[in-house]
Amino acid sequence: MQSAKKHWIFFLTAASSLAADLFSKYLVFRLLPAFGDRARVIPGFFDLVHSENRGGVFGLFPGWGGLLLPINVVAIAFIFYMQFGGMKPSKLGSFSLGLIFGGALGNVFDRLFYGFVRDFIDWHVGSHAWPTFNLADAFLCVGAGLLVIQMAREEKAKKASPVSQ
Repeated sequence: MQSAKKHWIFFLTAASSLAADLFSKYLVFRLLPAFGDRARVIPGFFDLVHSENRGGVFGLFPGWGGLLLPINVVAIAFIFYMQFGGMKPSKLGSFSLGLIFGGALGNVFDRLFYGFVRDFIDWHVGSHAWPTFNLADAFLCVGAGLLVIQMAREEKAKKASPVSQ
């Protein structure tokens, strides 16, 4: 029964993050239909911008979109395996994997249907700017960070428990 609860956490998190990503992209790209269109939200700090990422996360590896699609599909399959076969994650692990899965699906959707990933979140302070990203990228990063925390907790617990021989 505990396993079923973790699977529900995974599916609800993945579905929610995918829906939030796709809906936010839909809204922003209706508001800003042309490449480069910008809406100032907090001047000098945060804008929404119509950006088309043909590379990897945060614009890394520009022009590699065609190669990144099969890599993303393999990663999605591996995350699914981690949840249902290999890892037997905790509730936090299932939540983390759900964020990663939903974020990856959001960006794969864009690559399949648009040929690029739709990015729109633009954080900057003066001339210093973070690469433009979307909610899927944020979910991927938060999910990966939480997964690292979970794995560190498990490792700490393993070292603290007496080993029987």
